[in-house]
Amino acid sequence: VHLCRPNPMFHIISPVLKHALGKRLRARFLVHFGNKEQVLEEMRHYGFQRENLSSDIGGGTTFDPIVFMEDRLEKEGYQPAVTIFPPSGTSLFENIMPQSTKN
Repeated sequence: VHLCRPNPMFHIISPVLKHALGKRLRARFLVHFGNKEQVLEEMRHYGFQRENLSSDIGGGTTFDPIVFMEDRLEKEGYQPAVTIFPPSGTSLFENIMPQSTKN
């Protein structure tokens, strides 16, 4: 687990966090401090390429949680029971009202 450029308050909670992690995970938990270039250089030593890291730390990837969830749901074959956001040009009620009650 790599934690990059954490909040300065991390130093206060890190002893408690590390104790709670357990011995095995604690040994695998790495914290990277410094400016973006220093962190990117450290990450490169662990095999991470700049273009695969978050733009928050100077990498080339942007993270959009909504897009991520939509992609995951699609890959896992999730089909919602009700369409909350209908395709443009249609009414929400067209998707949830029984056929017999439509005008």
